[in-house]
Amino acid sequence: MTGLIKIKVRFALCFVLLSLSVCEGLAQETVSISVSSNVVLQWPGLSNHVYSVLWTPSLTNEFQVLKARIPQSESEHVDPFHASGSQGFYKLERQPESAFSSDPLVVADRVADRVILKNSNARLYTVFLTFEAMLEMDRVTGLNTYSNYVFQRIGSRGDWDPGDVIKYDSPPFCHLDYKLYQTSGDTNYLPNFIAQSDLYWSNITRSVEGAVLHYDKKRGSGLLLDRLQDYTSRMAQTGMFTGDTNYYAECAEQFHLYRQILRDSGTGLYSQGRGWLTDTNELSPGAWSRGHGWLIRGMVESLLALPDGSAEFVEVQGYLEELADALLAVQAPDDMWHQLIHLPPEESYPDSTGTGLILYNLAVALDEGFLVGAQYYNAAQQAYAALLDYVPPKALSCRPVPAPARSGQWSRTFARRAAPRMAVVTGHFASSLPVPAKCFWMPCHDRLNEYRCTGVNASSTGLERPARSDPL
Repeated sequence: MTGLIKIKVRFALCFVLLSLSVCEGLAQETVSISVSSNVVLQWPGLSNHVYSVLWTPSLTNEFQVLKARIPQSESEHVDPFHASGSQGFYKLERQPESAFSSDPLVVADRVADRVILKNSNARLYTVFLTFEAMLEMDRVTGLNTYSNYVFQRIGSRGDWDPGDVIKYDSPPFCHLDYKLYQTSGDTNYLPNFIAQSDLYWSNITRSVEGAVLHYDKKRGSGLLLDRLQDYTSRMAQTGMFTGDTNYYAECAEQFHLYRQILRDSGTGLYSQGRGWLTDTNELSPGAWSRGHGWLIRGMVESLLALPDGSAEFVEVQGYLEELADALLAVQAPDDMWHQLIHLPPEESYPDSTGTGLILYNLAVALDEGFLVGAQYYNAAQQAYAALLDYVPPKALSCRPVPAPARSGQWSRTFARRAAPRMAVVTGHFASSLPVPAKCFWMPCHDRLNEYRCTGVNASSTGLERPARSDPL
């Protein structure tokens, strides 16, 4: 069931009543819209159905999910983002409640099928992060659901076999060869991994303080949380393989330096970077949820490799707890983390990828004992339930949000209207955490946003996903 309403609001205070009849079999509903300072959509609602409200400024653009899984008991949505001066289209979608599942394995299969259908072979970090997620899901569940697919895709490249030279920065922000080793147990991956880590350490540019920098061929070099998380976790993992404690020290030192430079002592939140504005000594404005997702990922991945109880472990664990407390303080009333977490929640959209990265790493930290406390557990549980709103039965596409480190000064108008980005999800559980505390959410390949799932089975690609027969 889908309906479209077009409305142009010329004044802040006015009232418009439109009716839209929408049929699904014999079920018909009338949708009314009232407009004052906000747009309010109301409909009668059918029992045992849930609703999604979407919006687009033009029918040539993708629809953005404003709110999903609205139960029949509510049958209303207040849109604070598109009122005075706005022009666009609303879409109301209705599905049976049974179409939604909170079972993370079901959710994981639904979204991972979308990745398999796209069958991308692009050498982009977002694709590789998705492959990491698929491998990690199989590793944790003990099922061989996605590993064969990932190894097939990697093998088709011709330059990622064990023993090949896999460059540390190809692509940036992740090192899939580490996850390939974890999954396969093939030690032929390790000599190159270690050699590339040494090159990483010696070749990377650094700030005057000694903090590692990210290099962009168009914009130059600067501090960037995305780069920090990749570098630190790789140093810790290399130390684990070699027994060389200098890698551990380098990992902890980089977290220390970034904390000194980017962290706001009042809020505990981090700037996304430094060096990307006209004044290269100026910090990137604001605080970005996905950037904090990168940061907490780096801390958790590093702790997984640092020796338990070592000085470096204790130091990074302290930074993690400090960061987690700051993030819990800005978790929005809708249980999501919004794009700009230094602003009130209503000033920016919920961020599915930021929330996913934060949720997953909170859950891993709880499972591993890096964090202890009911407040972290409750935040993860609530975020998971909220994040399900962004993975409806048919995967909906939304445009990605630019990173603040590269965008100069934030515009509040931009922040209010920027679309939330969909996340790729793979279920990730441990026996010590009940459903739905632990779920692995990663950013999806940008080009997947151009693809709309139409109910085609993944088997149509010729890469049929094995049926899951063993419940977790």
